[in-house]
Amino acid sequence: MHHLLWANRDRVQHDQETTEIVEWLTQHGFRLINTPGKATYLGHTRNRSLSVLDLTFANGPATQNACPSDWAVNQDIAYGSDHYTIQ
Repeated sequence: MHHLLWANRDRVQHDQETTEIVEWLTQHGFRLINTPGKATYLGHTRNRSLSVLDLTFANGPATQNACPSDWAVNQDIAYGSDHYTIQ
């Protein structure tokens, strides 16, 4: 799924299903914790393109209690995975 909420681009093409999911999350008090545009995945193709594939959402009570706190993508402890570690 692609969406402006996490892609951090001027324009992102997304489908109706993505729109509905983002609307549902918003209506139910969920907040995206990711830093928009911060890559969580390194592709396998020759150009090794970066993507935002792993998303972290927090509900209202978690957000009020500052949980999660200090969200970050850590490329140093990916342990060989093509997905970066989220801490």
